[in-house]
Amino acid sequence: MDLALESSAIGPATLERWETTAFEYAHAYQTVPPHRLLADVLADFTEVQRLLEQRQPIRYRRRLCRVAAQLATLAANFASALGAHREVRGWFHTGRLAASEAGDNQLEGALTVRSAIVPLSYGTPASAHEQAARARRILGDTIGPATTRGLLVEARALARMGRGGEALPLLRQAEDAFGRLTAEDRDDPSFGPTERQFLWHLATHGRTWAAPRTPGRSSTAPSTSTRPPSTSTRP
Repeated sequence: MDLALESSAIGPATLERWETTAFEYAHAYQTVPPHRLLADVLADFTEVQRLLEQRQPIRYRRRLCRVAAQLATLAANFASALGAHREVRGWFHTGRLAASEAGDNQLEGALTVRSAIVPLSYGTPASAHEQAARARRILGDTIGPATTRGLLVEARALARMGRGGEALPLLRQAEDAFGRLTAEDRDDPSFGPTERQFLWHLATHGRTWAAPRTPGRSSTAPSTSTRPPSTSTRP
């Protein structure tokens, strides 16, 4: 019985390699066209799916589900850049299911936040606000990249709904949350936001709410990052 429960189709080293794959794709996105990356991500997702269909120890299965969720996020991001919006919704849904199966609330919340950007971009801010608020409930009180992005998306949605007074406090919270991110968090362009992405949100969408404070003047300002910012400003 012990052998049956512990048997796995992959070894620890292979599993660790899969866990670094999403991070490598995320950084490649800064310089490699999305259509090239999407083909590779889809091939890797298919391989991870095949592994999940085989017998795996529970701890391995959870880690593979997390990899699948990350790859689904990247597939959605790349498909969005190519204008394949129907596929975007499907990939975010698949990613949320995989993150839930992995028991990773932070990743599930991050996927919910990213999926909220889709209706925000297509003129349905009420739906975006609902999804961003749901992500905040999933993420709880944890401060991290997903929380920061979620606050920005929720503030943008409220502002577009003509509720700028409710958006401003969320924007302040997003600034404070970003100031508490680690350098590693700010260096991840897909699961970030990076410093450039954060400032892009403020510069591009700041006019939709009334005179937000300049991030550089805050004691927790984005400019305190100890690493060079990512060159990608893709949200």
